[in-house]
Amino acid sequence: MAVPSAPVSDRIKQLIGESEGLSRTDLASSSALAPSTVSQLVRQLIEQGEVEETEGESTGGRRPRLLRLRRRPGTLGVAEIGSQHVRLGVSDGQGRLLGSTELPITIANGPTQVFDTLAEGWSVLRNELDTDEPLRGIGLALPGPVNVQRTAVSGAARMPGWTEVDLPALLTERFGVPAVIENDARAGAIGEFSQRPDLGDFLYVKAGSGIGGAWMSEGRPYRGALGFGGDLTHTRVPDAGQLVCSCGNTGCLETVGSGAGIKRLLAAEGIDADSLDELLTMSRNGNAQVTTRLRTAGGQLGQVLSAIVNFLNPHTIVVGGSLSSVGAYVAGMRAVIYADSLPICTTDLTITESRSGADAALLGMTAMIRQTTLTS
Repeated sequence: MAVPSAPVSDRIKQLIGESEGLSRTDLASSSALAPSTVSQLVRQLIEQGEVEETEGESTGGRRPRLLRLRRRPGTLGVAEIGSQHVRLGVSDGQGRLLGSTELPITIANGPTQVFDTLAEGWSVLRNELDTDEPLRGIGLALPGPVNVQRTAVSGAARMPGWTEVDLPALLTERFGVPAVIENDARAGAIGEFSQRPDLGDFLYVKAGSGIGGAWMSEGRPYRGALGFGGDLTHTRVPDAGQLVCSCGNTGCLETVGSGAGIKRLLAAEGIDADSLDELLTMSRNGNAQVTTRLRTAGGQLGQVLSAIVNFLNPHTIVVGGSLSSVGAYVAGMRAVIYADSLPICTTDLTITESRSGADAALLGMTAMIRQTTLTS
């Protein structure tokens, strides 16, 4: 029998933690997992000291056996770094995200300045949450390829000062606790699965100012030989022509399918905006030119995804990021996927928006850092 993955275990612990006590039968029903899988997971969690089974109140017959989490002290600091903002959160020892917020940063200023912002932000958030439990670990999701052998960002042109640096070591030196890093899209996929263990084999796409992807199979993320698996943004697409990408090449999906690319293309058409959010507001207010550009950009992403659908045959495509709720963009993507993919690969394909929303990567980093700290 295969050992269930860590994200599934975290989902089980979350369901138990959200209740005052949960029977194994109710847990199987809530998790949509087979009773045998739940029984195996519960046995492992009891042996690890994470879960305890106690007797509940009798209602006239035999006392029910209820599962409860053993309390573990400590909190986790998690964050998702963007080019101009950071979303950070605080999680508890049971893996629950207690709160989150966003702060402005400039990623090009390098890690030292960003870490100062993290320290201040976590301090404020912990005060707002009224917790004085010690920080036990840090998880950082980054908008670039993460080399799993060197625990460093590699080949990220927009991240000067971050590349080929042992970031977990820097974080541990700065905060005095264990730290892990991960690519933001893969962190989002792990976070989504921790909330939806019934997803099966799925492709997670983060569509925002850039475009990232991650593949999850049987609850485990695929990283590739060095950790660079899932890169969608630098795939070449015919309609990008000779447009220059941030990576230095021409014709990448990023130039025509990402939020940054949409913004540049519309600026060339005479529509200037300070941010992607401003463009999305224009579309919602009925600007047909912006809406058309969004639909076309989604179609460009759909071209790339259709080849992946044929190759990997996912059960589900989960779309996260700031463009995931933009109807025109998702409609354009969906139309091309179904038009260009093999019918046998799309018959049972589901395309859905992320249920974890803006907190997907924070949930993913919570699951990852818990494996390193609170579950050890």
